Amino acid sequence: MKTKKLIFIAIGIFSITLTTLLLIDNSQTILYAYYDGGTNAFTINLKNNGKYEIINGSWLTSKDFHGSYTIKDSIVTLDKNNIDHVILTNKLKIGMCYYYRTESQKKVLTPCLLQVDENGNRIDTHFTFTIRTDNKQRN
Repeated sequence: MKTKKLIFIAIGIFSITLTTLLLIDNSQTILYAYYDGGTNAFTINLKNNGKYEIINGSWLTSKDFHGSYTIKDSIVTLDKNNIDHVILTNKLKIGMCYYYRTESQKKVLTPCLLQVDENGNRIDTHFTFTIRTDNKQRN
């Protein structure tokens, strides 16, 4: 009886491990951007397979959002909008933004993602995402 229980537990652990490994997306990141809120962070990870992973969280908890996107010129179009009350639109524009660096006491021009409406007008000035990785080819 104990042997059957151990075999059942081992099969369960193996199944969970296999499922977890199959769900991990090993596609290459083509664009990674983030917003650092101090105690929380919001990251956008665009993969080369047309999928994205967005994580909003702190050191205590986090929420993951997954979907698909397209890029044309400098506009990233997501399959959803209003993601966790941070992404308010499904359009993000790749551009340049000024950030104030406290250590140098200077404004620095940095690549960023901006939230824009259907006409390309910026709609939110609070959540601007710094681009850390940009490996994509634009159409």
